Amino acid sequence: MRSRSSPHLAGLPASDQPARPPAHRRVAVAGRHPGSHHRALPRPDDQWRPEWRGTFPPHRQLRACRAAEGLQRRGCGRAATAVQSIERAKRPRKTAAEPGTVWHPAQLAAFLTTARGHRLFAFYHLAAYTGARRGELLNLRWRDIDLDAPEIRITGSAAIIAGKRIEGTTKSGRSRTVSLDADTVQVLRDHWKRRAQDRLKAGPEWKGTDDYVFRTAWGEPIHPDTVSSLMTTLIKSHNDQHPGSALPHARLHDLRHVHATTPLLAGTQVHVVAARLGHADPSITLRVYAHVISNQLAAAADIFARIMKAAG
Repeated sequence: MRSRSSPHLAGLPASDQPARPPAHRRVAVAGRHPGSHHRALPRPDDQWRPEWRGTFPPHRQLRACRAAEGLQRRGCGRAATAVQSIERAKRPRKTAAEPGTVWHPAQLAAFLTTARGHRLFAFYHLAAYTGARRGELLNLRWRDIDLDAPEIRITGSAAIIAGKRIEGTTKSGRSRTVSLDADTVQVLRDHWKRRAQDRLKAGPEWKGTDDYVFRTAWGEPIHPDTVSSLMTTLIKSHNDQHPGSALPHARLHDLRHVHATTPLLAGTQVHVVAARLGHADPSITLRVYAHVISNQLAAAADIFARIMKAAG
């Protein structure tokens, strides 16, 4: 009987040779998943499976694929099971870090004034006035906008992973509706007109295949890094033009923090802010913006005292 052991064990007596693994282990080592009719494991070239699209947020899709590839590199044949487990797993609870120093309303207004001349001004305005995440806005379609209501419906998120545009659910896995103010409605109407002009100017070179709200001048979806780096450029432009009132550095995600902290400081209830931000539970908002809420708690005693004085 021919030995199936490793070459470096060939010199050992047969009694000292390691036992041949059971049949189900041999199937797994061969790159098949036991109990699944010898279904092949996912490979790096087909890691973005069609059934994943729109089912999970892009960051969870990436996490599952990296886990599968890591197991395959280590020679483990249970990658498919690992992917399925990760897809079903609940993310570990962790303490959310408080946002750093963010702009106050006057600084945000100054930034938006500078951005007004850019074709993507509506993106930054909508980010600031709705608190939506970057990927959520890049996934937004015109059919998700109702200018008569007025409101937008945030149904998913988009990201670039391994050089490919991946669309999935929002971070919480749920859709939400966010109301709009009159000024934001006008900004979106103007953006629609500019989009029509871009399409007319591009002519046959127009590459738009879906009704994305934010796209390049030739119709393609915008790369996420574009809006992030452009914000840095716009801040620098403002600071060059107004050195006496320079804006501190801020990330695109900080516009979301400004949208959260401003109404909280104005006394808006936490669950209302949580609904606009898309937090799965108001407790997340409480943890992330605890420093803002603690300021309100400190003033609660004085508010109660003033009400009692007025009643007496």
